[in-house]
Amino acid sequence: DSKEKLDETRKELDDADVKLSQAQLDLDNGQDDLDKGEEELETKLEEARVEISDGWTELEKGKSEFIKQKAEAEKELAEADEKILDAERKILEIPDQWFVKTRDGNPGYTSWFDNADRIGKVATVFPFFFFLVAALVSLTTMTRMVEEERTQAGTLKALGYTPAFIAGKYIAYALLASLIGSALGLFIGFNLFPRVIIQAYQMMYSVPGSVIEFNVYYALLSIAFAVVSTVGATLAAIYSEIRERPASLMQTKTPPAGKRILLERITPLWSRLSFSRKVTFRNLFLYKKRFWMTVLGISGCTALILTGFGIKDSVDAIMGNQFKELFVFDQIVSVDSKKPVEERNLHEILDAVDNVQSYSLAQQLTMKVHVPGSDRTYDADLTIPENPDKLSNFIVLRSPKGEPLALPNDGVIITEQLADKIGAKIGDVIHYEDSDFRQFSAPVSAITENYINNYIYISPSFYQSTHFARPDYDLAWAKLTEDGLVNEEATQESILEHPSVLGIFSASETAEAFDDQMSSLIYVVLVLIISAGALAFIVLYNLSNVNITERVRELATIKVLGFRDGEVSAYVYRENIFLTLFGGLLGLGLGAVLHQFIIKTMEIDNMMFGKTIYWPSYIYAFALTFFFSAIVNVVMHFALKKINMVESLKSLE
Repeated sequence: DSKEKLDETRKELDDADVKLSQAQLDLDNGQDDLDKGEEELETKLEEARVEISDGWTELEKGKSEFIKQKAEAEKELAEADEKILDAERKILEIPDQWFVKTRDGNPGYTSWFDNADRIGKVATVFPFFFFLVAALVSLTTMTRMVEEERTQAGTLKALGYTPAFIAGKYIAYALLASLIGSALGLFIGFNLFPRVIIQAYQMMYSVPGSVIEFNVYYALLSIAFAVVSTVGATLAAIYSEIRERPASLMQTKTPPAGKRILLERITPLWSRLSFSRKVTFRNLFLYKKRFWMTVLGISGCTALILTGFGIKDSVDAIMGNQFKELFVFDQIVSVDSKKPVEERNLHEILDAVDNVQSYSLAQQLTMKVHVPGSDRTYDADLTIPENPDKLSNFIVLRSPKGEPLALPNDGVIITEQLADKIGAKIGDVIHYEDSDFRQFSAPVSAITENYINNYIYISPSFYQSTHFARPDYDLAWAKLTEDGLVNEEATQESILEHPSVLGIFSASETAEAFDDQMSSLIYVVLVLIISAGALAFIVLYNLSNVNITERVRELATIKVLGFRDGEVSAYVYRENIFLTLFGGLLGLGLGAVLHQFIIKTMEIDNMMFGKTIYWPSYIYAFALTFFFSAIVNVVMHFALKKINMVESLKSLE
């Protein structure tokens, strides 16, 4: 048993030893694994440490980059914020209205339009007077024709023809003559006159080739006026004739009986007149109808000629008065009002220019002046001179009668045309608004003469009290020395070198440009004068021809009595000269009235024409009338020479 127990114990011991060996083996294996694990762990830890070290390095680098980029981003954000704020400020400064500018804002277009408007206004007035004179000529011609054919008209009426049928012959004649004349007139009117006027404008404006269209409306209107004036004159001439009895019509119309005239009652004067002059005066007052026909025809033509010369004088008055008597400065220098005051000091700018003799500062603001009781407004420049006492050295303020004006401290002075347009008088209150639609009002203390643009002159003190602001003088009127005027372009360049100077207005250059602009109107005036002169010749020729035809027996009689050809011509010429003299003088008065009407019609919103006709124009118009009368007398001399004494004396038998 003990052995068995020993064996069992030995066996258990062996088993334990085996287990111990196995455990040792396992322990060794575990140790190996542990060592490997520790090595791997150490390796991984080292790798992790390296990664962590690299990570910290990368992190530090990233922090540096972040800080750098953050600073740049903050700077950019600050700049962007400033731009946004600046933009928001600009947005706040933008008025809450929309301003839409049309082509009327283009100076070239408005200048072209204004010129065309003037021509259009002339075209609406002159044709009426031409047709009026043409109707007078037609009346004279048809009256003579009807009187010459009295016997034929009486015969037709005795045969039973109605007055309408008899009148139809003369109406048809007048209608045919007016239609033929209208066709010729339309051809000339649509081809000659427009081309002359357009050619004149192409000297100033760069415009494409103009296409002259045949305007049916104007053509029909012209034909209608021609037909009405001619046929109307014919009806007036024949109406009294066809109402007479046939027996009366078939008899020759008895010449008017001679009677004493007013001059005969003035014995001292009448007794001193020669026989030929006595006959002249008796004949003039004997044929009253012919007398007034001739006088009215001549006066109408003289009036048209004088009006043409008067328009030229009115245009010249703008140049002479505006740029030589009213605007006596040489230049206007304007600076940028948006720049700081110290950068746009006009005193420093102009004092640095040697060729500037003197100057005075001012401010101009564009205003819209209201017409009382209407929505109509007119643009005007509100002008605030820095020194009103020196204003007359640069701009002369004077009344339309030429009386000098001083700028008051309790009112404004407005220009003549502006006062006329808005119906303002001295003592009235005018209302106007600025570009921001702020309303202002001021009493009118005086009205000054002015021709181009509209102005409101106001003193600095009155401006401050009514506008609640101080003037910001952004322009200067300047006078140049003689060298400056000679080298005006160089003077302008030296002034323009300053960065604050926006521009320079040269009075001489503006006057020259305006003169070029108005030269086209002078071409139109010349066309009118030539047309009126041609009409004067036609009127005088026609009336003289009628005079000779009506008095052919009388002229033949004085030829039989021994009057030579020159004496016979003088017999008629004396009457023509007196009629031309009387009609010409009457025409000068009518022309002055017509000129005022034409000038008033031609005026536009920013320009006033001169209203005075210079005395040479009266002489030219009167002389031209006598010139055409002399030509007619020369032509009529040959007609008088051809009068057959025997045949003329037999003409009634």
